[in-house]
Amino acid sequence: MTPEDERQILRLFEDGDRALIAADLAELSRIFADDYIQYDESGKPVTMQDLINNLKTGVIR
Repeated sequence: MTPEDERQILRLFEDGDRALIAADLAELSRIFADDYIQYDESGKPVTMQDLINNLKTGVIR
């Protein structure tokens, strides 16, 4: 990995944090892969589309 690779990865994390805080759905769609999955505190899988829908409907903020 080069220093530029590391900068790009860090930039994506920062962009993702800003997009989540701002509920910027277009930016989140750009950053997260279509097959992105995270797990909530109960172990339930949450897809990228679930995340976007939850932000869109106000389920999470």
